[in-house]
Amino acid sequence: MHERAAKHLALAAMLSSVVLILGCGPSAESVATKDFLAKFDKIVEQNKALDDLEKKGDEYNQQLEKVRDERQPGKRAVAIGAWIGQYKSLLSQARSIVDTQSGLVDDLVTDSAKLSADANRYSREATDALREYIATERKGIELSEQLMATLESSAGNPATADPKRVEELTNSLNDLDSKEKQAFQQAQDAAARLRAIAPRP
Repeated sequence: MHERAAKHLALAAMLSSVVLILGCGPSAESVATKDFLAKFDKIVEQNKALDDLEKKGDEYNQQLEKVRDERQPGKRAVAIGAWIGQYKSLLSQARSIVDTQSGLVDDLVTDSAKLSADANRYSREATDALREYIATERKGIELSEQLMATLESSAGNPATADPKRVEELTNSLNDLDSKEKQAFQQAQDAAARLRAIAPRP
């Protein structure tokens, strides 16, 4: 009788330990928050890659400035053609990066739906801002391609250039750049609020 009671007590103690161990494991919301922030950090890394491409573009611009006063039309046309080719390569790389970011944002939307209360609110604020950021990036690439096409069409004959169109596209790109940076900062701010309330491991 006493032996059976002892076995029941031992079994109860073991079950209590199991329940305690399981209770200490990460919750579904904790896991979803961790996944969300990990993917968000990947988008931040991709944004740094876009910044690197922008710096590379600035280098190409400096190279082009060196031949601005070139009087020989042939050399000038070659330099502009080389610059356009380099920029097209940058735009292709940028489009690939933005496509990757867009896929990550879709994943973030799924993760956000698993969160509740403030975590859900902050994650939605981050994804909404990222969607605007992605849309702005895509529009910037589209306008840059239009600018390249405009410049390429007049590379061999500057007299056919449309300075008004070039200025219009350049101003639009500058406006988009400001909006893109603002949207990304809003996303980072929302992610920081989410990170601040995320359960500690």
